[in-house]
Amino acid sequence: MIIIHIKKTNMTSNTKMLLGILGAVAAGAVIGLLMAPEKGKETRKMIGSTANDWGKQLGDLFSATKTEASHLKDKAFKKAGNLRNQASNAANSFKQG
Repeated sequence: MIIIHIKKTNMTSNTKMLLGILGAVAAGAVIGLLMAPEKGKETRKMIGSTANDWGKQLGDLFSATKTEASHLKDKAFKKAGNLRNQASNAANSFKQG
């Protein structure tokens, strides 16, 4: 039986970094809006624009993460197939020799 270990630390580190960045950006945006001398209508427009930008960036991040996960899955399946073939070849050599 072949066991494949997939390293999960990258996703955890990336997730922590992303949450930290998003938290800092959100805090900065809230402070900036509270301190801004803009009128209410202009502030609401700015909030809407910022929310749209964040939504697009988050969508792009999820898309990139999904693509990377797919690549890692494909790589793991290829490695498992190669290991299975090596084991089969070794077993056949053992039977013949």
